[in-house]
This record gives sequence, C-alpha cells and structure tokens, in this order.
Amino acid sequence: HIKNATVLRGMLPFDFRGKKNWFLRCEKKLMDILLLADRWLERYRQYFEQQKKRRITLSHLRKLVEDAGNMPIMVGEEFLHSKKVLKQCEEWVSQHCIILKHCEISCPETNHLAKQLTTPILSIQTIDEAVSQSLNVDLDELSKLKSISNKIHKWLRRSSNVLSCNVCVKGEGG
Repeated sequence: HIKNATVLRGMLPFDFRGKKNWFLRCEKKLMDILLLADRWLERYRQYFEQQKKRRITLSHLRKLVEDAGNMPIMVGEEFLHSKKVLKQCEEWVSQHCIILKHCEISCPETNHLAKQLTTPILSIQTIDEAVSQSLNVDLDELSKLKSISNKIHKWLRRSSNVLSCNVCVKGEGG
C-alpha cells in the first residue's frame, strides 16, 4: 500500500512541495502501524537472534509478547515464536520458583511465596537439575541461578581441596 501511494504521489500534477504534502487518507496511520511493527521486531531481534542475543527477564518477555498481541497488525512468525518461548519460560519458572525464592532471585512468580521459606532445604542436585534445562532465550532468572550454581561448585572444589590437604597433613604427623 505504501509503495502504491508513493507511485500515485509521483504521478500527481503537483510541484515537488505539493507532492510532498499529499497523503492518502489513512497513509499516515498505516505508516505509524508499520513503524510500530518495525520497532517491535527490532526488540524481538535483540533477544532472539543469535548474533545480538541479550538477556531478558520473564516480566520483559511477557511485555514483549503483550505488546505484539496489542498491535493492530500481525508480526507473524516472530510473535508466535515469542509466545511459545514465553510459555516455556513460564513453565520453567513455575517449576523452579521455590529454588528461585530460596536463592533470592526475584521474579513475579516468587513474590507471592510466603516469607516462611527463609530456611531453604535445597540440594545441589536440585539446583543442578534446574540449571541444566535449556530455554530458547537467555532468561535472566536462569542465568542468575546458573551463576549461583557455579559459585557453589567452585566453593565445593576449594573446600574439598582444603579438606584433603588437612587429612594429608594430619595423617603424616601421625
């Protein structure tokens, strides 16, 4: 439609200024809608294209999908893909919300949990299982949990080294 409007504009018997100021009835509205879709697609690409992939929180992912759903134009496969990824991320967070709460990783799903969860009963295996799952987006909550898991394993390796050295020293001294 925009291309047709441009062709029509070029055929008008006006001077350059007259042609520049002439618009089809809904052309500006259509241009605004297309601009809105282009901006949304650029936001989408920031989180889903491999070269530019950025970390996103669950709430920002929800907002991205919500914004696409509220547009007066369908943005196609990207919208469907973002909805699918949102569902996957919501399921992951729902499944691991207690771990996130215990690790003090804030997200809307953990905010409603009672404050009685202050004494965590978590195993390293539980955390490892949670971080071993892969999502189709770099979810901030998962990245934070991975960071905590890496710190736990680093601490365990170091403490294991210290314990083994103490055993060696005590065993030699007899």
